[in-house]
Amino acid sequence: MLTDNRKTPGLEGVRTALPVKGGVQIFSGALVVIEAGFLVPGKTALNLTHPSKAEKWVDNRLGADGDVTCPVTNEMAFGYHNDGSVTSAHVGSKVYIIDDETVGVDNTGKSVAGTVTHLEGGLVYVDHRRI
Repeated sequence: MLTDNRKTPGLEGVRTALPVKGGVQIFSGALVVIEAGFLVPGKTALNLTHPSKAEKWVDNRLGADGDVTCPVTNEMAFGYHNDGSVTSAHVGSKVYIIDDETVGVDNTGKSVAGTVTHLEGGLVYVDHRRI
């Protein structure tokens, strides 16, 4: 138990390169996830993990699983399209992945994208670190 101030170390976010699934193309700025150990564009599916934002375009449509990597980050909140269901009442709540650029509040058959930090300019800002 603390009895004085403490300098607690922390990470603002993670930047890393992850192996890309064969047969897919990932666009820069896309919401990406890990499926069965490989990075794929965000999509409606259960059990997708490590939601992040792709830092560059990667084409592995003709490659095998892991032939290329894609740099990703979750260092801040990122703005994605709203499927029309997210309102200011959802700030602080989880939203779910619709596709590689869209989130919504319905969790049926979907994986968590992160927590809504705010809405601005028609976009839903999602913190991928808070899932």
